[in-house]
Amino acid sequence: MPQIVSIIIAIGLVLVISSAHYAFTQFWQLGGVKKILSETKTELVLPAESSNKNIAQWIEPLVKNPEALIDTLIVSGPKNNEIITDTDQVTFKFRARVYPESIGSNIVFETKVSGIDSDWQETGSNSRTIRLKTGTNKYTFSVRAKSGGFIDNTPETRTFTATVSF
Repeated sequence: MPQIVSIIIAIGLVLVISSAHYAFTQFWQLGGVKKILSETKTELVLPAESSNKNIAQWIEPLVKNPEALIDTLIVSGPKNNEIITDTDQVTFKFRARVYPESIGSNIVFETKVSGIDSDWQETGSNSRTIRLKTGTNKYTFSVRAKSGGFIDNTPETRTFTATVSF
């Protein structure tokens, strides 16, 4: 009798392990996700100048829609929680990573600045210069990329404060 119980447990373990292996290998075969993650692993965990992106936010849209993945990154401009005092304008530069590359041939960006824009502003450029209001104001700059009918559903954002006296 104990041998039968051991055999049943062993069969159960084999089934669990093989099911987990199958699920794992199928996940990594989703349209080259493994290649994308290995190439951008450092940026996904700690994206340059970003505090709100992580691997789960980047993979989730791909799992929901495995045909395309768009990720928007801010590459320069005020950092999160930075205080600006020496200028009345700031410039943000941004870019997008697109997979598959074939949908990235015509990338359009949309930007929005809280306190300035009431809605998203579309641009074909990869930068935006913002004229800051006089006084002390807190701003949140957001940018998202669109391409091939797909849109980055996790816009990149930066919040900063500016004190303009002139």
